[in-house]
Amino acid sequence: MGSVVNVGVIGLGLRGTMFSRALGHNPRARLAAVCDVDAARRERVSAEYGVPAFAEARDLCAAPGLNAVIVATPDPLHRAAVAAAAERGLAIMVEKPLATTLEDAEAMVAAVRRAGVLCQVAFENRWNPPYIAARQAIERGEIGSVITLNSRINDRIDVPLGMLSWGARSSPGWFLLSHTVDMARWLSGREPKRVYAQGQKKVLAARGLDTYDSLQALVTFDDGLSAVFEASWILPETLPMIVDVKYEVIGSDGALYIDWHDQGLHHVTPAGYRHPIVAGLDVHGRPTGMPIWMLDSFIACVSGDTAPLASIDDGLAAVRVVEAIHRSADSGTPIDLT
Repeated sequence: MGSVVNVGVIGLGLRGTMFSRALGHNPRARLAAVCDVDAARRERVSAEYGVPAFAEARDLCAAPGLNAVIVATPDPLHRAAVAAAAERGLAIMVEKPLATTLEDAEAMVAAVRRAGVLCQVAFENRWNPPYIAARQAIERGEIGSVITLNSRINDRIDVPLGMLSWGARSSPGWFLLSHTVDMARWLSGREPKRVYAQGQKKVLAARGLDTYDSLQALVTFDDGLSAVFEASWILPETLPMIVDVKYEVIGSDGALYIDWHDQGLHHVTPAGYRHPIVAGLDVHGRPTGMPIWMLDSFIACVSGDTAPLASIDDGLAAVRVVEAIHRSADSGTPIDLT
């Protein structure tokens, strides 16, 4: 691989535009092409960065000189872009969740393995300092063996109703619990084997979105470790932060508590009280934070042909669990993972 990685970005929503900008701050990478189905959006980004724009992922992947692509399309629409990139032998970073169906996830894994290309799934919490510190403490044996995990991750209702134009095609399971499941596997080193879940469809259904308001899951792992995972995305818009995250790891000799809701700055004005998001804040004009560190790690993997921290197999493992959580909530019965 040459000294500069030429990258195409597929999907120019919030994440795709962020990655497009961040590539300009990595000396080992260059934004080489962009793709989006929205003509105005792709032409705007194309003009801003002086790169060609495409309406179809397949056409972008066929552009000469590309080394890698970032797939930042909506949750249900990763499969075609990943397959097109794999067919062209391009390295891939694909947003989480890998897919919203097990069929799509398995098809992507097959395409990547068939082509033998590098693929990193964007589980950005693997670059998140509190989770890294927790994993290091577990590895050092500071809390003994992990006995149970408890997680709560909730979004405000403006996420499915406004921020995501495709909220009805996702759920708090796909959008939020994919993070939770990946962290459970990464922190514990264990594999989920059984899920029993319940969910509610009331608030969003009344607003015209046929998706879950919230999901609660009891997850049992291969060594008997148990976990309780909760996620919702119907919190009031008056919540100071768009997301509320709590993660608890209880061990035989101690415990770890992660609270990602309050990021350290409390902002009070006559207009109200808020907790601004500071993770990912520009520092002296340069984008920072876990999505950027994750992107930089991907570029390093492509340059050095090293293995990604979050592989496509990790993506598939999370899809298996979240898909089972949905099936259990739909049926009211436990689901065994094979």
